[in-house]
Amino acid sequence: MTTALPRTIPSLPTRWYVDEAHHQREIEAIWRREWLCIGREADWAAPGDYRLVPIAGQELLVLRGEDGELRAFHNTCRHRGSVLCTQSAGHFAGGRIVCPYHAWTYSLDGQLARTPRRIPCADFDASNYPLYGVALDTWAGFVFINFEPAPAMTLREAFGSEFDLVASWPLATLRTAHSETHTVACNWKLFWENFMECAHCPGVHPELSRAVPLYGKGLLRLDDEPNYQPAPGDLLEASCGEGVETWSTSGKLCLPPLSGIDPAAIATGMRFATFFPSAFVVGHRDYVRSVRLHPLGVDKIEVTIEWYVDPAVPASEVDVKTLTEFGRLVVLQDARACELAQRGQRSTRHEAGVLMPQEYDVALFHRWVQERLA
Repeated sequence: MTTALPRTIPSLPTRWYVDEAHHQREIEAIWRREWLCIGREADWAAPGDYRLVPIAGQELLVLRGEDGELRAFHNTCRHRGSVLCTQSAGHFAGGRIVCPYHAWTYSLDGQLARTPRRIPCADFDASNYPLYGVALDTWAGFVFINFEPAPAMTLREAFGSEFDLVASWPLATLRTAHSETHTVACNWKLFWENFMECAHCPGVHPELSRAVPLYGKGLLRLDDEPNYQPAPGDLLEASCGEGVETWSTSGKLCLPPLSGIDPAAIATGMRFATFFPSAFVVGHRDYVRSVRLHPLGVDKIEVTIEWYVDPAVPASEVDVKTLTEFGRLVVLQDARACELAQRGQRSTRHEAGVLMPQEYDVALFHRWVQERLA
């Protein structure tokens, strides 16, 4: 049965894409309450390694402890609020975090260990002043954080059904072959709206439309066709076209096929898993790609694209240009479309758009946003 909307419906109010006050409301209600993907476990290779992660208007200090566990804290000293680290990444020698202002010193589990030059006083208890912790969890090599002191859902409860979509890929063991970051001048919701439909694909993505013929019709599923008649063996999900093995400029595999992928995913040539509001992962036959985003303002986002490959393939045998050029092209084409959409939101006459029947997933995303703002 088709999932198309039975009728047109209004989109979100235009001011939600341009109004600073509303944007801050979304940061508080969504970005500081949902699980956010911030990278891969391998980004923190050894005990003592740290990275600063700016996200949702906050700056986090994410580190690997001496016990091997990843932890996240606000990059803020409990004494007088100074930042603890100024370099974007580094290593804590000696297993200590030392504030550059008054040298208050913390262990890598966030506990206050030393307060140099402090005059003793009876009412001070160091155990009351650990670093401000942030919830952190991992899945298949990816790292997620949640700003809520007690998140309403566990990571698995939040995304379990999406995790299952790509469960047959060996995600945990893949290594990062390439990473790049782009700034896009659009509201974060426009990025997701664009991702959730393919009505734009024929005009915006000519290369992708040739690789995935259903996308070339502006559709996401076979049963979106108005006159679709079910037939035995139909794959309803969009599939790569005849002779297209993976997302590459040539359509040919960039690397040897990954082992263990379930037959249905091999048949379609791709599988998406989505983690609102911060990331999606795409499994291909020979590699995996992720796209992470976070808002820099009401009309600007930062987008990070990463490609992961089988660690058994030597780095010298990975042609990074061939591996990355198709996926990069698609993301940058989307970015250009989103920037045009953002510019148009500034019209004083445009109060809201309208969703067409095939934009049902955009409607679901809008409902997701509205529920969290409620």
